[in-house]
Amino acid sequence: MGAYICIGKIVGHSILHGGPGLVGLSPAAKHYLAYDHEQIPPPVVLEDIPDTNLREVKFQTNTS
Repeated sequence: MGAYICIGKIVGHSILHGGPGLVGLSPAAKHYLAYDHEQIPPPVVLEDIPDTNLREVKFQTNTS
């Protein structure tokens, strides 16, 4: 069994049994994985960027 299939089954079991599911993913990433790609995903916000250096660069470009 491939690693992605195994991880998918683990996450699926977690969700089915009331567990946390996909903790740590942004709402936009969860939407992308769970729904049709034709639906409009929620906007990506600054807090969705885990890399603090990249987040700071993005913040500076937004405020300039």
